[in-house]
Amino acid sequence: MIAIIKKEMRGYFNSWIGYVFLFILVGLVGVFFTLINIYSMSGAFQNALGNITILLLLLVPVLTMRLFAEEARQKTDQLLYTSPVPVTSIVLAKFLSAFALAVLGLLITVIYCLMITPYGTLPVAEIFTSYLGYALLMAAFISMGMFVSACTENQIIAAVVTFFAMIFMYIMESMANFISSNLTSSSTGGSAALPSLAFCVIVVGIVLYLIYDSTKHLYLTLFIGLVLLAATVGLLVYDQTIFDGLLVNVVKWFSVLSRFTSFSQGILNLADIVYYFSFTGLFIYLSINAIEKRRWR
Repeated sequence: MIAIIKKEMRGYFNSWIGYVFLFILVGLVGVFFTLINIYSMSGAFQNALGNITILLLLLVPVLTMRLFAEEARQKTDQLLYTSPVPVTSIVLAKFLSAFALAVLGLLITVIYCLMITPYGTLPVAEIFTSYLGYALLMAAFISMGMFVSACTENQIIAAVVTFFAMIFMYIMESMANFISSNLTSSSTGGSAALPSLAFCVIVVGIVLYLIYDSTKHLYLTLFIGLVLLAATVGLLVYDQTIFDGLLVNVVKWFSVLSRFTSFSQGILNLADIVYYFSFTGLFIYLSINAIEKRRWR
């Protein structure tokens, strides 16, 4: 696993990707630092860091597009997959190498913070939690980009799909508000629960597909499906309004930026930390599953 991490890190710095990533991240944070902190004589360095969320739209797709797509394009993936290293270790090594480069870029930007330390009191708590939040946010987006890269052999396609997937995550909260307002204005009686109920059926279908795809056990999948279906019907009979607002809440759950708000305010919320770990773990699992399929093709 360590050997793969070293190989990936050498790959970043033997090509233009690592240098471009660091140059854009550190350089543009420096521009924002100059405009927000130097010219305005403000010690709120977390405000300069706040612009990283926009930079990630460009940087993460470039960082993750080559993780598996390049291996598939060069036909070197079979050498990797037939090695004695488990697929889980391969995926984790590639994720950690990309995450390490992202964290390296964040650590370099600490220089800007240190430059203004002698001239005033800085909001240390807000700055520290902002860095932690961005590390978790980067981990979540990198895991998602890695999954996309594991599903295609074309780097450009991997980058474009990751870019639009990130935009989709960015606008989740606005979508939730839009859905909520439309359901409130157009629903009558118990019909407000119908979109959420339909969404539950779709989610159950996806879960069953993942279970069958992982286990290849048809009867187990059918049994779990019947249990989930019975539970859904039981809840609906017990309380017809129980599904009201479920769709909105699920859409809000995928709003990765709304979870970042507490970090930028200097607040460490355990629920937000668990959310980012869960989000990252989910896409790492999906990447492992995608590579396992490719390995036995």
